[in-house]
Amino acid sequence: MFKSIQITTAILLIFNLFACKNETANVTGEPLPSGNEQATNVTGGTGNISFISKEKIILNDNTEIVLPKETDTSSIVFYFVTPAENAEGQSSLSENGLFRSQILTTVTAKAGLAMVYAEGNSALQTVTQLARANYSELNVFKAEKAEDTLKDLVKTFKARKVMVCASAPVVAQMIGQLTGKPAPAVPATENNNIYVIISKGIGDGEVKIINY
Repeated sequence: MFKSIQITTAILLIFNLFACKNETANVTGEPLPSGNEQATNVTGGTGNISFISKEKIILNDNTEIVLPKETDTSSIVFYFVTPAENAEGQSSLSENGLFRSQILTTVTAKAGLAMVYAEGNSALQTVTQLARANYSELNVFKAEKAEDTLKDLVKTFKARKVMVCASAPVVAQMIGQLTGKPAPAVPATENNNIYVIISKGIGDGEVKIINY
């Protein structure tokens, strides 16, 4: 069942990306930022991601967020995102959603992700390509298992980097659980944020909100 979902998702992504490869619209229908331009339609973040590597996150203003070394077995890096935009009345991505997914893949292709987790069909479509770009394992989980899933990830993936793509309420829940603090607002309509947490365990982490 899961393999058939992956195959169908891959076909859909490839078809739509070839059909739309000459478009330059983002999720608001405005031109995408290029080079060091700041996107004018994003809110709530602390900067715009230019690139994520295994060692650091580079923002468009050349600010760098240094990540723990791969030999640091006390920490784990989490990237939380919400699914890209759906087609109206469907659980599959719209054309703009496919573009958003492509942007996410571009900025995270060299992030060194060990594991990618997706909650639901839209999330699965959003992260399938980036999981392949990172040669990382891709798994699905159910919303009601979010708490247990996070505990397992913290226990298993020390010194690794993990991405979780889930609905806004689930992302908020997992961030709150991981940081031990009230979770930041995670608007369902803002699917261009990456919530970055460098954690040493459940209840020990700080969240940085960055736009992509």
